[in-house]
Amino acid sequence: MNLGRPKDLTKVEINEWAEGGQRVQRFKLEYMAGGAWKTILEGKTIGANFSQTFTPVKAQLVRLNILQSTAGPSIAEFSLK
Repeated sequence: MNLGRPKDLTKVEINEWAEGGQRVQRFKLEYMAGGAWKTILEGKTIGANFSQTFTPVKAQLVRLNILQSTAGPSIAEFSLK
């Protein structure tokens, strides 16, 4: 996700499509810094209402990297604050 300009980020909210069932089993939230992807946080499941604060980062490029899932992940909502 390109935020258009660097922004201070401290929280992510993700909603996995509930009717599809919880599929994500392992993921990383990452941002680009110095030409390399850096991990903001790692998790095992997302589910219907995932919300997590993290150590503040300044980032323009952010990605949700799904590392393991039972089927194709179905993310209904993704927001950064």
